[in-house]
Amino acid sequence: MTIEDRVTAADAKAALERGRPIVFVRPPAAEQARDLWDVLGALTAGHGPGVGPPVVIICADDTAAAEWAAATPVA
Repeated sequence: MTIEDRVTAADAKAALERGRPIVFVRPPAAEQARDLWDVLGALTAGHGPGVGPPVVIICADDTAAAEWAAATPVA
């Protein structure tokens, strides 16, 4: 699934529910990631029912990584 296909948040959520991986490519500003958090929901660590999908966020530098960590909603 790619943005070129005009994938909606509903499409991405459905893919996650089917166990399919999805990849988001986002602008570097963490405050612009609201749609990402809307798809993923609050992140709960662990394994099993009620746990969010595994997420990897790659940042260009330590400052961006700190901003993303601070903006991450946690259940």
